[in-house]
Amino acid sequence: MDTSLLFGTTTLAELLINATRRHGPKVAFVDDRGDVTYQALASRVSQAVAVFRKLGLTAGDTVAQLAGNRPETFVIMMACYVFGARSVALHPLGGEDDQSFVLADSKAKLVIADASHVDRVNHLRERNGGIKHWFSHGPTSGLDDFWSCARAEPISELEPHGEAEDIVRLAYTGGTTGQPKGVMLSNRSLVSYVTLALSGIDWPADVRLLCTTPITHAAGSLILPTLRSG
Repeated sequence: MDTSLLFGTTTLAELLINATRRHGPKVAFVDDRGDVTYQALASRVSQAVAVFRKLGLTAGDTVAQLAGNRPETFVIMMACYVFGARSVALHPLGGEDDQSFVLADSKAKLVIADASHVDRVNHLRERNGGIKHWFSHGPTSGLDDFWSCARAEPISELEPHGEAEDIVRLAYTGGTTGQPKGVMLSNRSLVSYVTLALSGIDWPADVRLLCTTPITHAAGSLILPTLRSG
């Protein structure tokens, strides 16, 4: 695997934007609703970032999700990396107390959930009144549809924001005693991971990754080198 194009890349946003430009018409994601190309991925990220700005978010703010495996889940994660926000995932099988704690501890400003987690999110909303923005992935009772808002935004060229040492992901642990601990992951650490994965794994020429566990957690880490590989 050629990793030469990674050298000089210091942010995850740069790495992912470069991938969308290199592999534009190729398929990036597949689910039961069809294919999403790299070009479409970039467009959706652009529109998500525009919504972030319209909501008044700024670099360093936290965007949390409670969602299963779907392309939109990764689009929001990538939008965080591009915008300079911090991506946080609530474990889909986590307890309400832990999820509420993570939202408070991470100082989340925006929460997005999918339809299967709306009941839980409504409970979390009652417990976390300081969070202003609550949305859903798609039309759902009681929550505004994030993507209805996003589709109204113009598509623009993606531009990376942030520095190598900026924290762009908070990964809350599940294997410790007491309350979850937020592990601070910087751009540099995540780019280093992708570089090591690309150089240390014997990747096939035509890569396909099947995600059978939550992409917001361990399975999602392999999405990054897979997307970079095309």
